[in-house]
Amino acid sequence: MKRNITVNIFGSLYPMDEDAYAMLNAYISNMRDYFSRQPDGKEIADDIEGRVAELMSELRQNGVEAISIEHIEEIINRVGKPEQFIEEEAETTEPMTSPSNPTASKKKLFRDPEHKFLGGVFAGLGCYLGINPLWLRLAYILLIFGFFVNMPETIPFILLLIASYFVCWGSIPVAANPAERLQMKGEQVNLSNMCEEFLTSTREMLSRQSQINKNGWLTAGFVSVLRWCVYSVGCLLIATCIIGMIGLLIATVCAVAAPWSNLRGTIDENFPVFIILDSNPSWVIWIAAVSIILLLTSTVYLLAHFTLRILGRIRPLSITLRVICLVVWLIALVFSAASITKIVSNINIYHHNQYYLKNRQSDEEKISSKKEAQEAQLHEAGWIITKKNNINKYSNKGQHYSGNEDKTYLEAEMLHAGLNMEYETERQIKVAPGTYRLEVKGRTNGEGAEIYAIDGHGARRSADIPVCGNKGGNVWKDACITLEADTAKLLPNRHYLKQLSKANHSEGYGWSEIVIKDIYVGPDSVIRYGVSNLSDQKTWDGTWLSATSFELIRQAQ
Repeated sequence: MKRNITVNIFGSLYPMDEDAYAMLNAYISNMRDYFSRQPDGKEIADDIEGRVAELMSELRQNGVEAISIEHIEEIINRVGKPEQFIEEEAETTEPMTSPSNPTASKKKLFRDPEHKFLGGVFAGLGCYLGINPLWLRLAYILLIFGFFVNMPETIPFILLLIASYFVCWGSIPVAANPAERLQMKGEQVNLSNMCEEFLTSTREMLSRQSQINKNGWLTAGFVSVLRWCVYSVGCLLIATCIIGMIGLLIATVCAVAAPWSNLRGTIDENFPVFIILDSNPSWVIWIAAVSIILLLTSTVYLLAHFTLRILGRIRPLSITLRVICLVVWLIALVFSAASITKIVSNINIYHHNQYYLKNRQSDEEKISSKKEAQEAQLHEAGWIITKKNNINKYSNKGQHYSGNEDKTYLEAEMLHAGLNMEYETERQIKVAPGTYRLEVKGRTNGEGAEIYAIDGHGARRSADIPVCGNKGGNVWKDACITLEADTAKLLPNRHYLKQLSKANHSEGYGWSEIVIKDIYVGPDSVIRYGVSNLSDQKTWDGTWLSATSFELIRQAQ
């Protein structure tokens, strides 16, 4: 068992084991020997020792009770070794002789521990992109607060943003030594730059430590509270992901193993599992379940490793493992988002179709009831509907040619588009033998509608209904022309003509007068007439037709 000792470094006491102290002592001695050959070497060595003490203070603030040899190895790697400067000095002679043409290095993405606020993610991104990290931090905070406005719907996006930061914190490597800090800045890794970077970072840390000491317990307390807030959020996210992963596993097993087909009679059809299973193919559900489980698992692993790493309990992940974890996390995130979006879209389509079918069934029941009542009223008036295929009404009111919205007229309208509409209704009356003409007001929006009459010889005579739609028509037009011609305003039916001209805001309802002449009525004194869209001469291409004011007038002999 290793014995712990207490060591005084740069005016502070630190507990550590004997092996760690031996390594640290050798490191500081080597640093002092190396910089003793340079101007101001003693001051540089003192700065290095102060840097080491600061990093050890960070470990103690993170809850490390005794510093181990692994902690010292990490500190040495972060500060830099004398061997790095010696090797670089032996290998780089050309850059020292021609400093005017330095070769620029490609930037690499690291977390910047020297200018971090939490984990150094935005500091590293800012350095890599050449942007002040303050703007990145502000944009991130504003984005989160923007999602807060539409809570609770945006809670998943808020958690995703927070989890993404922690995943980046755990997967992006930290610039732990002078060489990596130079690579982060895109500067050439040579002796001069490494020495300059080493001294600059050391003095910046001592300056920050001096500022913290000057500000006193308030700043230190704020930093400590902020750190524990980060740890708490990390633990909360881990717990949330674990609970979600367990719940998803249970739900997936239940969805696959449970005999849902046998439970449909005992459980409401609107049960969420039934809706998901009915609206989505099985492969989409499996992809969603597997990708979400993989996403939650990788997130839990990275967050747990990150939290323990910040607390100083474990060593950081290797570069290869970080890349693998990040790639797996991103793939799982993409597949999860895509599959969930597909499931939600299918559920919305399913609900829409169910709503449509339910309303359609209800509407058809209402239409059927309404049609029965209309058919009964027409039958009382002597009308018989002989053809009625794909029709949603037999009569209507509100657009009578006279402008009287209370008058009822015959009207047939197509029920479902794309299906054949067949409509024919007629009335049979008994009149004195003779020759008659039939005058009717009609309108339609398609060719193939006609008024017909069957005379005493059984011959069918017909006349087409003009296609005017629900505006204009010769009834309205003739009334307007007659009123304009009556400049003296002497016509006895002027008031009636004004009503016709003002129908439908003075645009007419599309009614036209149709006349069938020379209808012979034999000794049986029976005549039949009506309206139909089953013309022998033209194919029906409309969706509705109307007819009213059937008048049978005897012609003079």
